[in-house]
Amino acid sequence: MNARAPMAATALLAAMALFTAACGGSSKNDSRVTASAASRTVLPAASATTQRPASVSETLAVATAVPSVSTATPASATSVATVATAAPTATTAPPPPTATPVPPTPTAVPTSAYPMAATITALTTAFQWSPADVTIGAGGTVTWSWAGDTFHDLASSDGNFNPGFPDAPMKSWTGSVTFHSPGVYKYLCTVHTNSRTSMRGTITVR
Repeated sequence: MNARAPMAATALLAAMALFTAACGGSSKNDSRVTASAASRTVLPAASATTQRPASVSETLAVATAVPSVSTATPASATSVATVATAAPTATTAPPPPTATPVPPTPTAVPTSAYPMAATITALTTAFQWSPADVTIGAGGTVTWSWAGDTFHDLASSDGNFNPGFPDAPMKSWTGSVTFHSPGVYKYLCTVHTNSRTSMRGTITVR
């Protein structure tokens, strides 16, 4: 109901009371009843005031007046990276250098001033050794060789070495002997050792 209706009713009752008093047609009791009724009418009207609904603009104004809740902006990746960079980092001391062992210098193997190999050939037509005498270093090897129609053999003159020759003379043969100890070693062909031929020789080991 509109708020102006009670006010109009009150005014109407007051006017009626004045009209009755002026005409003298009402008693004192009637006046009380009228006044009481008027007061009873006015009081409920005053207490039952109906407020009109707020308009859309007022609602928007109230909503606008409410303080907004601020939203914290999360830290950006750049800020986090800056903080992480600013933190001091622990520095690890480098390990001490490791000493590299120096390999020992290899001992030079002594080399002989003499050849370590020699070859002696039997000259079949001349019945001689060529060369008859040779010199080698200790540990050296001497090789005897011949081939042809003449029989030869090989033996130690003093028995200081074994040439490894077969028991019977041969037309062709090749054999080697290694001499480890220094000394003089003599050899010969037992088939040709007469006065006309001299198939003898010497091996000197230094």
